[in-house]
Amino acid sequence: MLKTIKCDKFIDHGVPREPIRFHNGLNVILGEKGATNSIGKSTLLMIIDFCFGGDDYPQKEKETIEHVGHHDICFEFEFDGKSRFYKRNTQNPERVDICDSEYKTRNTITNKQFKEDLVNFYGLKNGEDLSFREWVGPYFRIYNKKNYNEWRPINAHIRESDYDGMSVLLKMFGMFKPIESTKADYDSKKDLKKGYDNIRKHNIAPIAISAEEKAKMVAQLADLRKQLEQLDYDNIHNSNDQEALEATEKTRLNKEKVKLQRRRKTLEKKLTDINDNDELLSEEEYQLKYGALKEFFEDVKIPEIKKYEKFHKDVYGYLLEDIIEANKEVENLISLIDARIAEINTQLEEYKTVPTVSESYVKEREYLSKEIDRLGTAIKNFEDSESALKGYKEAEKTLVQLTETYTTTIENKLNSSMRENNTHIREKDDKRVAAPIFKFNELKSYAFYTPGDTGTGTRYKAVCLLDLAIMENTKLPVFGHDSILFTNIEDITARDLFKLYAQKTERQIFAVAENPDRYKEVNPDGTITNIAIEKQVIQLHSGDGALFGDQWGRAKNN
Repeated sequence: MLKTIKCDKFIDHGVPREPIRFHNGLNVILGEKGATNSIGKSTLLMIIDFCFGGDDYPQKEKETIEHVGHHDICFEFEFDGKSRFYKRNTQNPERVDICDSEYKTRNTITNKQFKEDLVNFYGLKNGEDLSFREWVGPYFRIYNKKNYNEWRPINAHIRESDYDGMSVLLKMFGMFKPIESTKADYDSKKDLKKGYDNIRKHNIAPIAISAEEKAKMVAQLADLRKQLEQLDYDNIHNSNDQEALEATEKTRLNKEKVKLQRRRKTLEKKLTDINDNDELLSEEEYQLKYGALKEFFEDVKIPEIKKYEKFHKDVYGYLLEDIIEANKEVENLISLIDARIAEINTQLEEYKTVPTVSESYVKEREYLSKEIDRLGTAIKNFEDSESALKGYKEAEKTLVQLTETYTTTIENKLNSSMRENNTHIREKDDKRVAAPIFKFNELKSYAFYTPGDTGTGTRYKAVCLLDLAIMENTKLPVFGHDSILFTNIEDITARDLFKLYAQKTERQIFAVAENPDRYKEVNPDGTITNIAIEKQVIQLHSGDGALFGDQWGRAKNN
């Protein structure tokens, strides 16, 4: 558990504050009568979240840092009776110092490693891939974090999807992995089905659009195969069989030869002429070559021309190696083509006396072959698409059934806990309000509501009961509730919620109470109790009694 927090910037009326000490169960950050704002209550809850590996404090409390400067937050955890001391600085929040009891640094780790250590210290491993901040982050409901949405209470932030929030909740219950593997199979089969849907939609490839069309195609395919068989038979029997086969081969070879010859001409054009590279000229050669220029241009400088010529040669030299290599590759391809053309010529010599197959036969055979391939592809794609559709439907049914099994289990546990805790919550004038209900809509969305009551106070009370239910049914070690959750709740309801919080003696709950008088209660025997005062760990006041010894925006006396 978190045991202490200290900071040399915490000031009370000009005097450094003692370390703030915490305990199991309810820890109340108490304000003063009149519910004064801007005295550091929510800021301290942000700092507590910072001690649990959160990053929001230095990012969202910039006004605080502007006033007091960057500072160290020193804090102590206790696990199995052993204290562990740490330090984080607002300027370098990714660094966590492991300290001795005097907060002198012994070692330094990353905040990521620190959070992984907290997973181990709190025993949060449950077979799911769940980080420490996924465990606790959504349940530090603080004004500046903007994560107190009473309509979407399990979403970590306003932009998080319902699916992500539900996935984390399932992981907290240790029920996500079985669904995840089943969903992966479902997604794969859904993508396969979608692929065939797109083939139909965008005409990407031949495919029958129905079983009736497939049947017609099967009949057409059989007919075309008979036509092809007859065409080949007629062609063969117009001459002897061997002659027909050789004629067909001769035609094929001639077509291949023409293609190779066209390819050779294209490659020849790519050859780069590298034979015009003059050697650098001597001074005398330059005078002979360019000296005549002086007759017309008296100021011409032959050494300058030589310098530019040398630069040109140098650049050419740098490129020469690449040019030679590229030409070698082209020449090798030409050599291979020449070798294949020679082979074809040799083979054609053997077929000199064989007549060429008629062009009409070749065209007819090519047409029939293409139609046979098209219909075969269309039939196979239809059969594969039907198989994909069947696989998709089976995977969807399996996923829905498995998801329903696990989500119903979680719904029952949460709703049962909320009903039980709701029996301990009183309302004004002893009015009894129904317990909230949490319900999954598969893994698409979820609903969270209180039947018959949509008032703001009822919705925030429901969030408090939900967090308690999650803590009771999972390993959630801690949560923090800012005063905004209690502002619209009746005083008697807020008192009873605090009493329920106080019963969680094996976990820690941090709550901000604005006005102590809200939590005062006269018991049947006449005694007066105040749950907020009993469980307070610090009380903050306006002015010099604020957390940092000052209240931003307060008017100054001259």
